[in-house]
Amino acid sequence: MNVPVYISSDGNYSVMVLYDKSEHLFSFNLSHFQQIIEKQMKTDASLFIRIGKGLIINREYIYPKSVIRPLNGSFFLKESSSGNLSKV
Repeated sequence: MNVPVYISSDGNYSVMVLYDKSEHLFSFNLSHFQQIIEKQMKTDASLFIRIGKGLIINREYIYPKSVIRPLNGSFFLKESSSGNLSKV
């Protein structure tokens, strides 16, 4: 399953990291990479999200993370993987 997980910028170069963690260096910048994705994937290009100047990520590899945050100054809630909040 060698699908791109993310593409990062390294100046005029881009590094594509695949699911198997292998890295592939390309001799063009991230903007050019984004154009190639849009041209070749057409409507499926929305699978990738541009994050700032230095990163394009594959939406399929974004996972929720549990977060502990203050509530009313004294209680903390933990967000579960289902999105529900519970007291800790």
